[in-house]
Amino acid sequence: MQESFFSADGEPLRRLQVLLAEDDPTHADVATWVLRGIECRVRVVTDGATASMMAKRDAFDLIFMDCRMPVMDGLEATRSIRAWEVALSRPRTPIVAMTASVMPNQVQRYLDCGMDDVLPKPIVFEDLARMVSTWTRRRRSASTAMDDLSNIERRRAPAALLPLPSEC
Repeated sequence: MQESFFSADGEPLRRLQVLLAEDDPTHADVATWVLRGIECRVRVVTDGATASMMAKRDAFDLIFMDCRMPVMDGLEATRSIRAWEVALSRPRTPIVAMTASVMPNQVQRYLDCGMDDVLPKPIVFEDLARMVSTWTRRRRSASTAMDDLSNIERRRAPAALLPLPSEC
C-alpha cells in the first residue's frame, strides 16, 4: 500500500493515527471514509468519556472531537486530555473541534477549552484533508493531495454520500 505522507527527503512515514470522537453515525462514516482515503488509521468513539480515556491510553497524531456528545461533551473531554498532558508533561496532541456551531463566540469557547482548530459541519472532504495536513505538519505536494482526493472519489462512498433519487 502506498503511503500518503512523506518526510522532507521523500521517505514514507508511518500511517497517521487519528482518533475520531463523533456520536452521529453519518458524520462518523463520512469522516472515517475520508480519513482512510488519505491513508489514516482511524479509531472511532461515540462519547467524550471514551475519547478522553483513549487519548490517555493510546498515542494519536490528531484528534477530531465532536462538541456535543453523550456521557461527556467534547469540551470537557478536551479539558480532561489537556490536564492529563500537563500533569504528565506529555506532548500536546492537536484536537480539532467538529461542529456546526461556528459563531465567533462559540469558536472562541472551543479554543479556550484547549481545542486547536475548528472544522465546520457538514464535513467538506478537502477541508478535512487540509486539517490533517496542517495539524500533523506533514506537508505533501499538491499533486499527492489531489491524488488522495481522487482515490477517495473512486472508492465506494458510504450510503450517506450517495445522491438521493431526486438529485440524480
